[in-house]
Amino acid sequence: MSLSGASLHFDDPACRLLELLHHSDDPGALFEVQQEIADLPDHHPGRAALTRAAQSALAVWQRGQQSQQRERTAQAVSDIARALTELKSLEEVLYDIVCRGRQLLGSDLSWLSGEQDGSLRVLAIDGATSEATGHMTAAASVGIAGHVVRTAAAFTTRDYVNDPVITHTPENDGTLLREGLRAAVAVPLMAGSRVIGVLTVGDRSERAFTPREVSVLATLASCASVAVRNATAYNALSEKLHQAETRLRDLQARAAEADFAASALHQMISDMAGTSSPARSLALIARLLEGRVILSDSLGRPLLSPPGDTPAPRRLSAALLRAVDAARATGRVQVLTGTGGVHHVAALAGRGGVGGCLVLTRETPLSPALLAFFERAAELMSALLRPEAEARDAGNRDAARLIHRLLEGSRREPGPLNEQLQSYDLTLNSPLHLGLIEAEQGQLTALARSLRERLGPRPGLIGEWHDYLVLLAQPDDIRDLRRRLGEQLYGNLRLSGQAALSAPVQGLAALRQAVSSLKVCLDLSRRLGLERQLSYEPELSLYTILFQGHDSTRIDQVLEALIGPLLRHDAARRGSLCETVLSFLDNSRNASLTARQLGVHVNTVHNRIETALTLMGAADTPGPLVEQHIALRLHQLRRRQA
Repeated sequence: MSLSGASLHFDDPACRLLELLHHSDDPGALFEVQQEIADLPDHHPGRAALTRAAQSALAVWQRGQQSQQRERTAQAVSDIARALTELKSLEEVLYDIVCRGRQLLGSDLSWLSGEQDGSLRVLAIDGATSEATGHMTAAASVGIAGHVVRTAAAFTTRDYVNDPVITHTPENDGTLLREGLRAAVAVPLMAGSRVIGVLTVGDRSERAFTPREVSVLATLASCASVAVRNATAYNALSEKLHQAETRLRDLQARAAEADFAASALHQMISDMAGTSSPARSLALIARLLEGRVILSDSLGRPLLSPPGDTPAPRRLSAALLRAVDAARATGRVQVLTGTGGVHHVAALAGRGGVGGCLVLTRETPLSPALLAFFERAAELMSALLRPEAEARDAGNRDAARLIHRLLEGSRREPGPLNEQLQSYDLTLNSPLHLGLIEAEQGQLTALARSLRERLGPRPGLIGEWHDYLVLLAQPDDIRDLRRRLGEQLYGNLRLSGQAALSAPVQGLAALRQAVSSLKVCLDLSRRLGLERQLSYEPELSLYTILFQGHDSTRIDQVLEALIGPLLRHDAARRGSLCETVLSFLDNSRNASLTARQLGVHVNTVHNRIETALTLMGAADTPGPLVEQHIALRLHQLRRRQA
């Protein structure tokens, strides 16, 4: 049948419709045939039938296309569901969801929001042009995501920013306006009846999302919610596995350290059982613990340290001394971070519970197992040092007993006392210097030991007596003895109390009399404010007579009355009148000798003396200036080592 007759030819519209339905995916060809039929004349006998056939063919084609689209969508959703249910990290799953949501609907961008700390935050995003879009945060009731959270249902809009159903905020709207968002569709991710997230897909041009598209996105959201729960569980399981692996490694490390500590302790015990010395044991501890170790006495003065680039300090810092006290009180190693690294302080047991300490310094803190080893090492060092300490203690007790007998014993025993003094290279038949030193009771023993070690091969007799440390020494060179004793007491040993040295005395009676003189001298030194210097009793003997019974205020009044103008002149002008007048009087008023002694011109000396006499009101009646001479010497004593 043709369009003009009853027969049917291959190129007739009916045949071409059948051919297009069978082979073509292009609707344009169908429309062309439909137009060709419409162009037939009205009187054409087959026009009505062909028109109905063309319409039916197009309807069949559209149903076929819809069927194919449903099949493709179903296959895509199936692929997505399979991909999303794979075990992945939560970050990977969230990114997969937004990418596939955008692809399914052919949209410009998509993002997934979730609730964190009471707010909705963007957890993953795809297709955004602004970085700010990926950092959007809003209250759980704001925006399209907030609307979906409230209703637990899908929502679409053609004009997001102007949609009155949505709760708007300037911040959110401003971000989405910069992104260019117009149309959007959002669906909830559910966990039972609870919304755990919102998937939003949007376009930068106006668009009406069809029910099928909303349904497809809702299907994706259903798969995504399962994937999110799986990923969350996977993350939690991975974290627990990581924690278990970490604990296992920690246990293995602790076991290895415990084995090392046990081996190191065995090595140290074996070494000490042989011919080990404190220095060798100290070096072994430093090597095993990879640090630097110092052995210090009870006053914080280092006694031993392994050789190294950094010399040991002269005294432990105040923080380390406090740590020593804490270690002694608790019986545990104290750890503190300070200059040079991490310090580990272990107290050593000593006589009466008071001993020295070990200080280990390294870059990192010791582990518990190595801390335990360090504590045991300190106990072993205490045992190694105990014989030496006991010998020193015995020597201290012998010296203290001898000093007690010398100063308080019977007056009829010089013979036996002389025999004992000979072991210290001393004798009562020769002149001796007596030293009296004030110190805290707990420091006397350590102070005595340190003085013996530091004063040379013939330190004399040094020991405790009541609240003092007593020194008996030969008067070979009084200036050298005063210098060395002062340097050790107030330099190396950092003594805070008073100390005084007597003139040479001979015989037991004179020695005991010197004790009383030295006590008066110590008291006057304290009232004069003579701190951190060794007082020499002959220099203060005159002042003990003049100022005995007077306090420091009275002494200040005397100095002000006698030489006050000179003191104020020198203080205001940083002058040298006091020094010049004292030197002038010491040199029997010899100006030339005074000039040479001070290193100035003789005319300078004359000018200074004239100025000083004028200030003191003695210019017209120059006398011997005895009182002023005594006051100037006292002023010099107070300024010494200031």
